[in-house]
Amino acid sequence: MTGGGQRLWVNIGSGMQANALTALFDRLTEDHPGLEITVTAPRSFDARDALDRKARVQTRPVDIRQIFDRYVDETKPDVAVFAGGDLVLSAVPACRERGIPVILLSARLQDSAGLRQKWSEFRMRARMRMFSHVLAATEGDAARFRAVTGPESRVEVLGELGVLADPPPYDQVEYDALAGMIAGRPAWSAVAVRADEIAAIETAQREASRLSHRLLLIAEPSLPSDGPRFVEELARQGWTAALRSEGADPEEEVQILVADLPGERGLWYRLAPITFLGSSLAPPAGPINPFEAAALGSAIIHGEEMAVTEETGRLRNAGASRIVRSGTELGEALVLLLSPDRCARQAHRAWEVTSAGLEAAERAAEVIGSYLERAPA
Repeated sequence: MTGGGQRLWVNIGSGMQANALTALFDRLTEDHPGLEITVTAPRSFDARDALDRKARVQTRPVDIRQIFDRYVDETKPDVAVFAGGDLVLSAVPACRERGIPVILLSARLQDSAGLRQKWSEFRMRARMRMFSHVLAATEGDAARFRAVTGPESRVEVLGELGVLADPPPYDQVEYDALAGMIAGRPAWSAVAVRADEIAAIETAQREASRLSHRLLLIAEPSLPSDGPRFVEELARQGWTAALRSEGADPEEEVQILVADLPGERGLWYRLAPITFLGSSLAPPAGPINPFEAAALGSAIIHGEEMAVTEETGRLRNAGASRIVRSGTELGEALVLLLSPDRCARQAHRAWEVTSAGLEAAERAAEVIGSYLERAPA
């Protein structure tokens, strides 16, 4: 471990989300107490709040050599990391001429294809060879980098940095009590359910209950104030529904628990092996991170209007989520996932997606840390 006072500069380019760096920064500051991290990013870069708590975030300087010479002299980083594409190649020689190692992280060579028009092949190759270490996103990217930088360069496949999510908190005592109540009973949860989705949720519950008559639905309204309205509507449809804010628990006679108390989503993700992410059957899409449920081992269903993010894309590509367009399709997906084997397989795929990102962050921290260890005191 190194002591305090070391400085890491991370420049974020295109294709890199701020949330993808949070686990990396956590590991680096844990292994290197006192490490100061400065992040530079384009002015249009979003999600800065995710990094503000872990690093000093600044607007990236203009890609002019003299400006980066001055920036590096003023900030004096021990190690520089370029994350993603949209390379600022003027910064590379500015660092290397001062003995600062430069690491390319989660790199895709095609992200910088435009540079081929701006720089000659020779000049691009010269600058690419200045990187101390290249952590490529895929095997194909690694091969392209080796073709540019030479076989002797330090190029390895990192994989995708995961966009991780901290699972929502929960009360362990409450969890133990509720788990005892529903032990052995099939259950699913629907979170962030809008008023215009309650009919679809009811249809799915009715369809799945034909297969499993003891099925429990835990429905969390997107607006807690909708809770009483949900209970009234479900009661009109013949369900025994109860309101959490009135002290209800998922007892045997309760078929649908309307979970309208804020801050309890962490309980439902942990108690229900199947989760429907609401606010997704019709626009506008709700701001839900599916990795929160995936990391806790829940099989995920969502509507086709789910916001398209890196998280949803990776889960879809891995077959780790099911997309539905109506209450009928939701019921059909629910029936399939009531099979423990199917549910476990889908949940495991989702867990693999979330854990792969963490493994990539661990390896990136090891590489960056090795250069910090060798930096002059």
